[in-house]
Amino acid sequence: MAGRFRRQRREVHRQGVEGNRNGVAVELSVRDGEVFIDWTRRKPRRATYFLVAYLRTAVSPIGRGENAGRTLKEFNIVRGFHSLGR
Repeated sequence: MAGRFRRQRREVHRQGVEGNRNGVAVELSVRDGEVFIDWTRRKPRRATYFLVAYLRTAVSPIGRGENAGRTLKEFNIVRGFHSLGR
């Protein structure tokens, strides 16, 4: 059963990487603590833009309970979600 789900997950990932992308090309840069976003190449008529700040990985030691002494590895932790406008 676990092998079937692993194959399905790989297929979903493959489709996400190789599939049709109707998104907008965006250039992002940071200068002097400010974030600059350029989407002038092909800005769609109607769209809402969001900036998602996330922490790629984190490791937390577990100090108490039945999992004491273990570590918790987390990935893609959303730290902020900001609307940039339309």
